Amino acid sequence: MAYSSRFRKIAGDLRDRIADGTLAPGSRLPTEQELQRTYDTSRSTVRLAVAELVNEGLVVSRPGRGTYVKERLAFTYHQSRERLRLDGPPIDAFALAVAEQGRRAEQQPEVGLEITGPMVAARLRIATDATVVVRRMLRKIDDQPVSIVFSYYPQDIAQGTELLSPKGIERGAIRVLAEHGHEQVGYVDELAARMPTPDESRELELSPGVPVVECYRTAYSATRPIRVTWTVFAGDLARFQYEVNDVSAYFAGLDGDSER
Repeated sequence: MAYSSRFRKIAGDLRDRIADGTLAPGSRLPTEQELQRTYDTSRSTVRLAVAELVNEGLVVSRPGRGTYVKERLAFTYHQSRERLRLDGPPIDAFALAVAEQGRRAEQQPEVGLEITGPMVAARLRIATDATVVVRRMLRKIDDQPVSIVFSYYPQDIAQGTELLSPKGIERGAIRVLAEHGHEQVGYVDELAARMPTPDESRELELSPGVPVVECYRTAYSATRPIRVTWTVFAGDLARFQYEVNDVSAYFAGLDGDSER
């Protein structure tokens, strides 16, 4: 077997064992010596195979302790379900979604004013030198950083509202907008994958080789754009689900209606 094929086979076998749960999150991979014996190969070949899994974000090497399967659990983002829920609890949409999946959310906003750039200005349909209100948050689930969020609001919409407060808004920005006459009736999502910047890698605690997924969501009232949210997701922690048109048969197969 060719040298490159040999280490890729080892990496593939380990990848399959991680995928089917044989190597569970948090478990240690066999040692280099064990893998050498199992595959009757050299130490350098084993190291190349393990390095490939490290670069894919599937495992992490801990000096002096071994190599372990990542414990980073992906979170499902139901992208088509963001709406004003007047009949539900007055809670932030992200916090509610995390709670519904039995997990714990954490986010703390930083608020400021910025001169908007062309990407945001075009989506909000304002001048490129206009001032916007920005709410920035590092979001965590179960203490693990999962995304960096920038929400941009035209000044005339944010003025005199809690959107200018550095405190979290427990009932959520969508409800605040509606209370001030800017009810969100729809939004447009734009998603793209790319490699992270050094700052994003550090803040999201990404392993080498792990990409990010960025989403520009432009929210609309009946008459105008009211918010642009730019979110940078850790690529190995995000799963996106959209429900389009009538999928009542899908929901009928769920255990309950809590996610509807």
